[in-house]
Amino acid sequence: MSNKHQAEATTASVKFPHRSRRGILLGLTASQLIVVSLTGLLLLAVILTRGVVGALELIPLWAAIALLVFVRHRGRALADWAPIVTRYVLRRMRGQLIWLTRPSRRPIREGLLHLPGTVASLRVVTRVEAHLDAITAALPRAGTHERALTIAAGETAALAGWVAWDLGEHDKATSYYGVTSECAKKAGHPPLRALALGYASYGAPSPAKALEMLSQAAQDVRGRGNATAAAWALGRYAEEAAQSGDDAAALRALDQARFAYDFADHTSEQAWVRFVTPYRMDSLTLSVYGELKRQELTATADSAVERLGGELPDSGVVVLGDLASALLRGGDVDRGAYVAHQFAAAAESKPNTMGRQRAQAIAAGLPDTEHDLASHLLTFAML
Repeated sequence: MSNKHQAEATTASVKFPHRSRRGILLGLTASQLIVVSLTGLLLLAVILTRGVVGALELIPLWAAIALLVFVRHRGRALADWAPIVTRYVLRRMRGQLIWLTRPSRRPIREGLLHLPGTVASLRVVTRVEAHLDAITAALPRAGTHERALTIAAGETAALAGWVAWDLGEHDKATSYYGVTSECAKKAGHPPLRALALGYASYGAPSPAKALEMLSQAAQDVRGRGNATAAAWALGRYAEEAAQSGDDAAALRALDQARFAYDFADHTSEQAWVRFVTPYRMDSLTLSVYGELKRQELTATADSAVERLGGELPDSGVVVLGDLASALLRGGDVDRGAYVAHQFAAAAESKPNTMGRQRAQAIAAGLPDTEHDLASHLLTFAML
């Protein structure tokens, strides 16, 4: 990774290029034209009532209006900022506090996965494959620990598959998931197969296949000690069902997922469910509600942002992405665009496959007024 990309990874916010805007007439935008037109009418009225002398007396006013029209801030004329500031003030007065919440400057570093670009995945896959080789070599002489080592090998293979998928090596990822399923069968440990199915569902060839995988995964994690895994499998099922247009199945699975998570402790169950934090459950809920355009979306969005607080964990990037997508799909374009800017800054600090997928979806839902942001996100998604 070049020094340029490493420097960008530490940037607190994203700066978009100040591209020239053609405007509507004489290079002026609608807001500028409105101000100029009203000023012309005012000037005409002053000249008719008080003469040229009266107009000269108002030179400070004409100068202030000229500044409003021609002085630019962050690529926009001050006149263009007027409606934006007005909407901000109105939302603040109405108590829509999501507009007042900003994520931290960059995600919290958790292990190697904070590294820029594919550097993290490349380093992780090397270590994971070495660990898997070590476990495989130890299995013939494991004795009474053979089952435990087989489960460990399956979990390691699943992680290797996920990292391979993140690097775009989909065939390799599928092979690793197959190893995980074989380990699950040999050890008689169904939750291990659920892990493989859950990871593989992200790259399923069709929505129907993804639903089939996740349905089996949910069956495999029934029982004590699997509440977090069940919540993840059911939440993913709800997400895929919503995208397939099955509203009833999506809402039913989401309710089951949230109920299961009430009894879960992601810090003390299987190691591979540690990522299923409350933030990740918020992300799944937002994804479903946004896809279905449910009225609960606004309250859920406010709750999700409040839960994130001042520090943004790694999973918070996914939450911001799903939050922006959900708001845009739900019709709240202004808030969706605002959160999309925050997502762009956070995702560029820690790029990965899931972030790039969300960037592409967000770019497709942005309004024409956010052309620069959409172009930036599409470029990021193609990296």
